[in-house]
Amino acid sequence: LERACRKLGRCRIGQAVATPGCGLPCRYIIHVAGPGWYGGEPRERFLLAGCYQNALHKAYLCSCRRGGGARDFFRGRPQQPAVAVPLIFSGDCHMPRAASLRVAGAAIADFCQRHPSMEVTLVLYRQSIYDMAKRILGWEDAPS
Repeated sequence: LERACRKLGRCRIGQAVATPGCGLPCRYIIHVAGPGWYGGEPRERFLLAGCYQNALHKAYLCSCRRGGGARDFFRGRPQQPAVAVPLIFSGDCHMPRAASLRVAGAAIADFCQRHPSMEVTLVLYRQSIYDMAKRILGWEDAPS
């Protein structure tokens, strides 16, 4: 992964690039360069939304799929277009989580309206962040 990233070089803020999955259970890893946090300027939210839009669009262009890989493909099982994205540029030394969740929720919802066949999962690493997302994004019976 480090070698693949070195070949790509540095990215502009919001630019999304793909590298091979490098042993992870996915075909590609989509990377995006996050914006800085300078106290809450509207531009920061706009740049973060662009990160999600560009990363999701790159996943769509790469035909990211969920499924059991080649074995399911050869058995004729369709693989659902899918991508999992973390909460980008959030938390310590970055955008406050509540603001980041609002931006992520809006960007993902917008993408899903334009690409309804693609399943997008927002990955949240702690129960407390998941609970915050449920409150902020209005999730009722969201899967854990």
